[in-house]
Amino acid sequence: AAGSRMQYRREVFTLGERPSVRVETATAGEVTVTYSFSPDGYAAQIKDGNGRRTAPGEVMVTVLSREGDGTASDDLLDGVRQHFSRPDVRPETDRVTVQSARVRNYKIRVVARINAGPDSGLTKAAAQQQLQVYADSCHRLEGRIDPSWIDYTLHNAGAVQLEILEPIEPIVTTAFEAPYCTGVEVEVLTL
Repeated sequence: AAGSRMQYRREVFTLGERPSVRVETATAGEVTVTYSFSPDGYAAQIKDGNGRRTAPGEVMVTVLSREGDGTASDDLLDGVRQHFSRPDVRPETDRVTVQSARVRNYKIRVVARINAGPDSGLTKAAAQQQLQVYADSCHRLEGRIDPSWIDYTLHNAGAVQLEILEPIEPIVTTAFEAPYCTGVEVEVLTL
């Protein structure tokens, strides 16, 4: 329905571009619809986005870019503004403002202790890779970085004991923010 959170989210991800559509029913009771957009359009530049009511009749559309730390370029924001200025996209009662996501930078730093053996380098590489995958999965609006997931990830990578140096507290972002990992540092020590 026009004006709903899901409608604003859909509009942010499509920006009025015409996709190619593929419909599949590989599993009983499940329909998968895939929309593929031109890699050169604005829709392809959007990693996440939403629309939130900030006051009666006021809606803030927030955009997270796929480039860099997620800060949207002026060109992308102009494209989003043009799309939401169309009378067929938003309810007449909504005044829409467009902004880039506020990016909250953080770093993951840990000391992992492993049992003696020839694979300590592999454990470090695996730990760094898995932590980066975790950080990338949290790079979205309202993303949350939790030290308990870092602990879980490191133990899966082979750590026997660990010390989390950063972040020591959960990082919780709002609908207007996204966490961005500036680096993953893993020191591996042998017990």
